[in-house]
Amino acid sequence: MKEFINFDSMYECIKGIYTDAIDNAEDHEDLIEDMAYNVAQGIVRDMRKYVHQNDTKIVGNFNNIRSDWDYIKDSFWVAKDENSEAVEIKPFGKFDDMVKGMDEGTLTDEQIWMVQQWCEGWFFETFGTYNLKYNFQNFIGELEYEEEMMEA
Repeated sequence: MKEFINFDSMYECIKGIYTDAIDNAEDHEDLIEDMAYNVAQGIVRDMRKYVHQNDTKIVGNFNNIRSDWDYIKDSFWVAKDENSEAVEIKPFGKFDDMVKGMDEGTLTDEQIWMVQQWCEGWFFETFGTYNLKYNFQNFIGELEYEEEMMEA
């Protein structure tokens, strides 16, 4: 059973968002890494739960992973093989077929890569990065304030 979002890719992305979100990121590297790890882990876990729901509508958001996937299901993707040569990957049917293939491990490595890339892109298109940045900036601001108060 494969994850619908690659953890390592999501972790690096979240870490980059957090690093960009604060001015003095080098002073908080360990905290950034810990929080990025926890957030990425939660996103990967929640995506697995989300794709298995019967109703994938999101209240207050037009995106719906089931209908969005079915919209692109006949598209071709281009990936690079182990020799860095371009390889076309044809998706493999409707949303339920994709979920079943990921769960049962019947997809090729290229198809798994495609699903993970698409789901990660869909996540950020759907939810953006504002709350990730805003919440983290608030947390860092509070942490720095507490540190200043302890030093005073």
